[in-house]
Amino acid sequence: MSDNQSGNENDTEDRIKELPISISRIGEVSSYGDKMLINIPWGHMYLSLEPKGETAFRIFSDLVRKRCYDCDRDDSFVCESIACAECTLPCPCRTCKKGRPGGLIVSRRNPARIRKEFNLQTTPIVWLTSIPGNYNLNPEKTGIIEKLVNDFIDRTKRSVVLIEGLEYLININGFSQILRMLEDINDMVMIHESIVIVTVDERILDSRELAYLQRNTTSLQKIVEEQVNLENSE
Repeated sequence: MSDNQSGNENDTEDRIKELPISISRIGEVSSYGDKMLINIPWGHMYLSLEPKGETAFRIFSDLVRKRCYDCDRDDSFVCESIACAECTLPCPCRTCKKGRPGGLIVSRRNPARIRKEFNLQTTPIVWLTSIPGNYNLNPEKTGIIEKLVNDFIDRTKRSVVLIEGLEYLININGFSQILRMLEDINDMVMIHESIVIVTVDERILDSRELAYLQRNTTSLQKIVEEQVNLENSE
């Protein structure tokens, strides 16, 4: 490895230690009253088997932007949640005991496109790519990925993490290594009552690998379908 490559990786690690990023909040004051339509229980790792993870991205966006599923305060803002205690907007979430969730995305998709498509302004997004850059992370560095996610969960009250494109990490590092990484992250999820959503294209998995992934995760699609069916039956 060249000195330049090593320097780039060290720079990335330093930037990761600074997450979540401190960015001025922009309140979407025109969208009062929006809240989660799906109740996503905390303390679980969720598995999404959609090829492009569209449901996972939309659930994540709702979790970090909208008010909670059981919130009865119609005067709350649709607003991404970074440092609510420092926010100056007149939002009731500042005094709520639960507080707003804080989000992190680790993805193979281009961050600028994610922000545009899912209306995410300030959520930290780490791009899995071998190209050096701000908040770019080499997909071979699974130890750094795990540390990034676990540190974020440990430091962030009501943390929500989306890991998108697991098939890319599996292709580069092998299934066993990625499974160990997810199991370690899942331990943190259960300890801190967090939410982690993982997306993978199941077409690249054999039946044994899929069974391993499903063993310690909850199906995101199943949660959504059950609640939609329940709502339709009422």
